Amino acid sequence: MHIAPFRVNFSDPTLLALDRLDQLVDQPHLDIVTYNDTVDESWVWIIITAPDKVPTSGGKTFFPAAHPMHLHGHDFALLRQSGKNFYDDDEIGHKGEGRNLTADKLNCKNEMLKCDNPPRRDVVLLPATGYVVIAFKADNPGTFTLFSPVLLHGLLAKSCIIGVWIIHCHIAFHASSGLAMQIVENKDRIPEVMKEDKPKIKEACRKWNAWYNNPVNHWDWDHPEHFQDDSGV
Repeated sequence: MHIAPFRVNFSDPTLLALDRLDQLVDQPHLDIVTYNDTVDESWVWIIITAPDKVPTSGGKTFFPAAHPMHLHGHDFALLRQSGKNFYDDDEIGHKGEGRNLTADKLNCKNEMLKCDNPPRRDVVLLPATGYVVIAFKADNPGTFTLFSPVLLHGLLAKSCIIGVWIIHCHIAFHASSGLAMQIVENKDRIPEVMKEDKPKIKEACRKWNAWYNNPVNHWDWDHPEHFQDDSGV
């Protein structure tokens, strides 16, 4: 999640590009990881790690600070939260805890993981030098509508969100710096779920593009190509 800045392209939302996701991944630092399972509503387990020290090479890596990680669309089970290093560090002879959390050991038989009544959260603090293990049930491809109207750049509309979720650091400039990732959940079920809402989505996109294409609306109107300097999250 940290190789390049994250920026939302409001004019080409992922939700309307599900049939050409591979074309959107046009940079070497981007990747799509697809998990196919025949079991309905299976659980997705995610490990999020942090570096154990300040980088000395100036490379693109996270500074070792705590990050409040937030997942949209779900509450998740917090199976482990640790300030101990996940990876081995040969320089100091440290053996990371990740050796006990390989893919074959990510199950409830592992005593390091709390599967019996784990905390339920939608935000968890990633310790500065540690890691977290979270899990959520992949049962939300659908939409929910906030019936209170929202005002976005002068466009009054109902807020409608459909199952392309994001997991990101809740510190805004950390998300902009790249601490963010999209989760497309139950992609094959989304078209049917969003059938009734698709005209509303397209109409919102039409209004957005009309607003966006008028440079007067940009904060730096003398340079219309400089539209935003944050992620949009």
